[in-house]
Amino acid sequence: MIPEIAVSKLAAIVAEKREFSEDEIYSAMSSESIPSAVADRAFKFTQIAWGRALLDGIGVQFSPEYFCFNASGEVTESGRLEEEPYYFAALALVPQNIKSAGFQRLALMSADVHAVNQLLNKGSDPKNIITTPAYLFLEAPTEVGIKKAEQVIAEYMASLKKVRPVQKPWWRFWQHSA
Repeated sequence: MIPEIAVSKLAAIVAEKREFSEDEIYSAMSSESIPSAVADRAFKFTQIAWGRALLDGIGVQFSPEYFCFNASGEVTESGRLEEEPYYFAALALVPQNIKSAGFQRLALMSADVHAVNQLLNKGSDPKNIITTPAYLFLEAPTEVGIKKAEQVIAEYMASLKKVRPVQKPWWRFWQHSA
């Protein structure tokens, strides 16, 4: 199934729902015959894209990068979000979905929105907020995998400090409870 179809089906599933859980969405996507790995990517990258679209225009600087981990905490994929097909497909659907209840709900579930909201509540100026890359588990992580991924992220963040000062990371792992 191509990303555009999977993301379109996801958008249709959430369109008029004000409340839903991640598990409910995965179940609905399964009912639509979307393979679980495709559903997972569609959900996670749409959540990132829509969360960033919700925050667009307030001055936050979003990292253009993403990193995907396997269950063991190894980076299996990385790149620029705008080149990731599910993210790109989700961005294309923003104009027709931005006013739907489901858009708002899914966007509010994103780590970016959560972190930015916390910083704004502490008095941060949105123009001073720079996000970290998106970090996602594409498989249910093991405890060792989580620790390894945290180490990879810490090393990456340390490398950024050489370029610009970075405060304590706010990232959160995305994992699907299958």
